[in-house]
Amino acid sequence: SLAVEGNGGTAGTAGSSTWQKIKTDASTYLSGVTAVRGQVNSASNNAFMALTSGGQLYTWGNNTYLGAGASSARNYATAMTLPMEGGLNIVPKIIGVTGGGASGANVKNTYYVLSYTGNLYALGDNSQKQCGDFTTTERTSWVRVKKSSAANDYLTNVNFFSCQEHCSSYPAIAAITTSGALYTWGNNSSGMLARSDNGAVGGNLTTTTYDPGLTAGISGAAISAEMGGHTLVYLKEGSSQFCYSGHYTNGSMGDGGTGNNGSSSASTLLLNCATTPNMAICGYVPVVASTTQSQITLSPSSIVANGTSTTTITITLKTSGGVVLGKSGGIVVISTTAGTIGTVIDNNDGTYTAILTSSATAGTATLSFSINGNSASATATATFTSLLPVLWTEIRATRKSKDVLVEWGTSYEQNIRDFVVQRSPNGVDWSNAADAIQPSNSSGQHHYQFTDTKFLAGYVFYRIVSTDLDGKISYSRTVSVPPALETEKATLYPIPVISSFSIANIVPEQLRQVQLYNMNGVLLNTWNGYRDKFDVSTLPGGNYTVKIVAADGTVQAIQLRKQ
Repeated sequence: SLAVEGNGGTAGTAGSSTWQKIKTDASTYLSGVTAVRGQVNSASNNAFMALTSGGQLYTWGNNTYLGAGASSARNYATAMTLPMEGGLNIVPKIIGVTGGGASGANVKNTYYVLSYTGNLYALGDNSQKQCGDFTTTERTSWVRVKKSSAANDYLTNVNFFSCQEHCSSYPAIAAITTSGALYTWGNNSSGMLARSDNGAVGGNLTTTTYDPGLTAGISGAAISAEMGGHTLVYLKEGSSQFCYSGHYTNGSMGDGGTGNNGSSSASTLLLNCATTPNMAICGYVPVVASTTQSQITLSPSSIVANGTSTTTITITLKTSGGVVLGKSGGIVVISTTAGTIGTVIDNNDGTYTAILTSSATAGTATLSFSINGNSASATATATFTSLLPVLWTEIRATRKSKDVLVEWGTSYEQNIRDFVVQRSPNGVDWSNAADAIQPSNSSGQHHYQFTDTKFLAGYVFYRIVSTDLDGKISYSRTVSVPPALETEKATLYPIPVISSFSIANIVPEQLRQVQLYNMNGVLLNTWNGYRDKFDVSTLPGGNYTVKIVAADGTVQAIQLRKQ
């Protein structure tokens, strides 16, 4: 229909069947588009969604939602609301649209947007549980996808999602978390959610719709998925074969077979990861780390049992021949019988590190790990010793431009000789940043601080070492500061700019905001966060000022010449 063409035509009128350039009103074209998704089932049931480089969402078509009221036809691209986090609009990462109703229904549509924080939001028709909020209530404003019906139990750390855009009658969604867990929900036509009545492969498919939940039969970490008409295909680390679930017919699984597993009326769940073709898949791990050769170590192996002292765990992945992998080996999960383990960091060189915090009770902890869901044979033992004559209350480190302010506190000190501030670029190799800081040696709250003026651009780890008069040592927990953004070294390219510019010599995670001003000091545009290109195609030629705002608040101004 003309509404799909986004040029202001009457919604119920047949389309022109020729290429059209989408407009936001009668005289303005939609520009700066970085992604577009859509669902077109018929001339009266369709919706498109676009994401621009400035992080704005637009929609148009015969049945659309803006996030602020009921659905309606829109014949121009119209700005949508954005979900909010912490009082601010999210920065969208991935968008999607799926149809709403079952076969024969007056189908509406459902929208999805993934925030860079890993939270997934839905809007629109919910008759098939496709909004993922454990209801079937139509949502005219954005709701956050949940992982259970419990209050505020949201699906977090989502890295990727795919929604079914090929058939409006069967809305379905697949989402993958950063740990490789694969969740699906919506309509389970022919088993395309990889879900069954008993939660197992081969189980019956009498349940039509599902709330968000883990798929049946998956092992290892999923890295990508595509939800299609009656079919789910997903990839997992450590394998050069894809997994296939749902309707199988006329060789659709790519295995050379001609069999058939029904259609939308298939009765049992098919899931096949074994006979699909072998191929070079972007993102899979071709050399699998050995579960018997890989190692786990602790440094130090003994820490104080005070609930705050820490030690660094290092996992070294090796091949079956005992050679260090030399690159990422997929998902590593570390477990302990006592104490708590922080975030596991993949160093992309075959090693993984994490921080173990002691328990408050003296004893030992056995640490083990798994690689892509497979348990490794090596273990390590941490010893939590009786309390030394110092009680730590806090430690924190904060970047102050090129310096780092390290602060720590104690609530009790007795017979302490001195404190030493140690730094490390990796949490393993430590050196002294400050020596012989004198203690108070008394009860009560004490606060200390030290400014480290040695600049390290990457992650920097800090800990405090306390030594008593008998030579006994106590370590504070380990803290870190993120990589610095060296704004004075940032550069723009190309010069002169034609339609867009990029920023070089920066750490993307530390770029807070980019502002564009004309030569009269008038703010023309603001971009939040890093992106590959900053669009200035609509600006006339001339000179402009770009201000780069770092995460620590420092600002660099760079002149820009627009051709």
